[in-house]
Amino acid sequence: MKKIFASQVQVGMQLSCDVFNEKGVLLWAAGSVVKSENQVKKLAKEGFRSDLQEWIPPNTSTKIVEKDNKKPVKVEKSYIYDTVLDALLEIQLPLIYILDVFKSDSFFKEKHDLTQQINSIIDVILDVCKKHPEETIATIHMFQQAKHTVLSATYNSIITTLICHTLKLSNEETRIYASAALTANGSIVKLQDTLLNQKTALTSSQKDQRLNHPYESLILLTRAGVRDDRWLDAVFMHHEYLDGSGYPRGLSTDEITKGAKILAVADTYLKLVMPKKSIDPPTALKTLYKKYATRLDKDAVMAAVKRFGILPPGTLVEIKEGGIGIILKSTDEKNRPLITKVGDKMGNYYSEFNLTRKYTVASIIRVPDNLPKKLFKLWYIHRENTKS
Repeated sequence: MKKIFASQVQVGMQLSCDVFNEKGVLLWAAGSVVKSENQVKKLAKEGFRSDLQEWIPPNTSTKIVEKDNKKPVKVEKSYIYDTVLDALLEIQLPLIYILDVFKSDSFFKEKHDLTQQINSIIDVILDVCKKHPEETIATIHMFQQAKHTVLSATYNSIITTLICHTLKLSNEETRIYASAALTANGSIVKLQDTLLNQKTALTSSQKDQRLNHPYESLILLTRAGVRDDRWLDAVFMHHEYLDGSGYPRGLSTDEITKGAKILAVADTYLKLVMPKKSIDPPTALKTLYKKYATRLDKDAVMAAVKRFGILPPGTLVEIKEGGIGIILKSTDEKNRPLITKVGDKMGNYYSEFNLTRKYTVASIIRVPDNLPKKLFKLWYIHRENTKS
């Protein structure tokens, strides 16, 4: 986040991007108009903007009069980032704020309209998925060092978005289901934090919380200002399975909404690769396809397999021709994806990464914790090299 200064603001200007406070709370949405000197002072005192968005200074901004005080003027947002990881790290602070509100004991007593907050995060997720789908997929597989609840919400939303794109759903539906995936586990944020370090079996109380959380999350979201039935239904049914073995109501095929079926696939895949990368990405996709064939929607599963590929981006591999590399994207040759060679062996990485071509995969390597950040720039480097 970057601080906003008084010299950058004046009465009558339209805000070119979302403005947050230092805790990640959304103060003004992009398109809002600065109407008074008091607002100028508040912006200068508390305002921060995302590193991902450019700030249009006052002398180049258009002064407008807002007709409806309640609704900001729609602004087409643009984002600037070198890596998808940079973009996802930037949305962590506002997402942590939302999750903290969700787990607050006072939440069910007080109403909090969080829809604009959620939209500001979804805007970034939709942007990275549209512009850089392979790099976004790779980031899911390569980066798991942040807070689990934050990564889980973010990655569920990303996988859902990518499935929606492959199914060619409308932009509106995609946004709704991505938002549902981001918020589906809102009512068990505390429980997720607890279970991550708990080495004993779930207590009866914890089991009840888990079984009831789709309903509790639905109630929570209505108090957060969500009114879209497709969003709420997807959250309520995201643990229902086609064979009737899911919860909370044991629904089956035709009773489950399209959004819920997509969320179930995203959630299942993510559980296979998180936490601690228990299964490598190719094995996770095979498991998704074979083990859950009767429980999950076939179209959504096939969309995930098609979008991720048999050898998904971000998979660390031993190269038959020698050395180790990271898969950038699939190609028409099944066992010869586009790979950047990153080193001769694990831990001994090159200082520059220009050896990108189709290589033959000899074996899959489990991705270690704390990969160097320079490895997340492989897609940026490849784009720049392709331009020249």
